[in-house]
Amino acid sequence: MKLKILLLLVIVSACTAKEHEVPRGSSWEDLIAGEWIRTGYFFNKQNHGPGRDLYAEWDSCEQDDEMHFHSNKTYSYLSGVTRCRFTEPDTFWTGGWGLKGNKLTLSADLPGSEPYAKTISILTQDSLVLTFLTQPPPGDTIYWYYESFRRK
Repeated sequence: MKLKILLLLVIVSACTAKEHEVPRGSSWEDLIAGEWIRTGYFFNKQNHGPGRDLYAEWDSCEQDDEMHFHSNKTYSYLSGVTRCRFTEPDTFWTGGWGLKGNKLTLSADLPGSEPYAKTISILTQDSLVLTFLTQPPPGDTIYWYYESFRRK
């Protein structure tokens, strides 16, 4: 488990402009549009140390959740193939998305929810890594989160 965390930290920290290059004839929107399956989720305090691999702690029914980014700038967060409960809905929630540089803004169609931003650390034809941090009250610990996906 520590090896997986260390490997993902190395990948994220080694991210270069080359990983952000968009293939000729396409755009960031073209690349992100599509169906993505979660492959990792971990966090660490103030972006130091090995962190904690939350993905490894989850049940398989949580590990295969999906994000579908549609070309009309809407998205769906779906349960994967494995259900946690028989009554679990296919779609947990939907919303809108937008890009400005490497900042992905998501807004969920849920009462009381506010838009939130994630940074695209890696975006290729087959992989997507998003990072974001908590905004705690002054004096509290900042946590960095890393979420990885592979194209379905």
